[in-house]
Amino acid sequence: MSHAATNWAFSQRGLKPATKLVLLCLADRHNPDNGCFPSQERLCDDAEMSRSTLNLHLAELERLGLLIRKQRRNEQTRKQKSTVYFFAFEKAFEALKAEAEPGKIPCPKSGHGNADPVSEKQPKPCPENGQSRVRNPDTNPVREPVISNPRERVSDDDREGKEGEAPEAGEAADDADTVTAATWLRRFKAAHAAWPTYVTDSEPRAREAWFALDPDERTEAAERAADYVRTAKENGRKLVCAFGVYLTQKPWEKMPKRAPASTDASQASHGAPFGKAWSAKRLRILSGPMTDRIPAPTAFIASLIKQGGEAGERHRREHLARYGWPAVNHMHERAAMRSGCSVQPGDLSAGADFKPVKVGSALWDAWQAEHEARGWPWMEAPGRVEWVYFPASETDDLSGVRKALAEFMAVTETQELEAAR
Repeated sequence: MSHAATNWAFSQRGLKPATKLVLLCLADRHNPDNGCFPSQERLCDDAEMSRSTLNLHLAELERLGLLIRKQRRNEQTRKQKSTVYFFAFEKAFEALKAEAEPGKIPCPKSGHGNADPVSEKQPKPCPENGQSRVRNPDTNPVREPVISNPRERVSDDDREGKEGEAPEAGEAADDADTVTAATWLRRFKAAHAAWPTYVTDSEPRAREAWFALDPDERTEAAERAADYVRTAKENGRKLVCAFGVYLTQKPWEKMPKRAPASTDASQASHGAPFGKAWSAKRLRILSGPMTDRIPAPTAFIASLIKQGGEAGERHRREHLARYGWPAVNHMHERAAMRSGCSVQPGDLSAGADFKPVKVGSALWDAWQAEHEARGWPWMEAPGRVEWVYFPASETDDLSGVRKALAEFMAVTETQELEAAR
């Protein structure tokens, strides 16, 4: 890398974030003695974007006069080599700019540093490789990942106005005023991690298919993923396709549309997994009575419980946590798959003042200890979620948790009494 190139790239102002990212990736590959000639595959991997998107930003940098691209070929084999990039701060830049000839600069239709004509035919992807590497500018409009979308906005009240506060877990579509490429990448990783074939999937292929979709398609693909998996299993399919195939074939477009959430306050609405309303419903169920259909423990566990003592009490609580609140355990399983649940207006109001608790923190451990003491099921596998909402606690210890829980239970009890009148 070249410090001069990196410092120069950082000093450029007025560029879009993704365009400046490409410039910084190029500067990082610059060598003061040998120049800058990374392959497109290397730049795509560095910038985490597709070839077509990368070339749009390279063309913009060249239009702004920040760099010049020059193709190279092997003199003997005539095989094309990687493009050489010259930066505006280099001494030879002005001379190269003046000497540039039409046959020496990148082809305007491809932007790939290729002076040869590029086919204008409709690209036909290979069945095994998915998307074709040939880009047709007439049929692929620019889909800039840095956009401002009304669906991506939240109010200052929802944001709490606190620097560094966690977004609503499971509601990634509402966590920023502007959706960046990095945000879309995080959402892709979260959706991919919840897919049944995640372990054996090709992540680069799935990621390419993800960014080939427009923003609305990505959002719907993530929201309908659990519905598709459930429908496939209900239809007797033992295996589910790879995530990249799911994104490419877009099966959610053929699935029945879900009914829109009702605006009537008396009707149930959707609660995002690990979010405020979801957590309020969870604690409301736990605060109520256990199911009366708890199966008897095995003979061995029953003998341990009968012996009493610390071990017997622990086994008794574990058995209750496993079978006493099946509705809550079902919520945990669905939330780990990034699926929420229906919530009542009371859950929305009761969870309005909930605060995010970081997984693994001291406050998280205190909530877990209180659950274990009560024999309540705990969230053993929140997936890649880092924040879960709980009633606001004044302290991070068990006493603060118990006070916050008591206040929450008092609120829900009042709501139930008012509803019964």
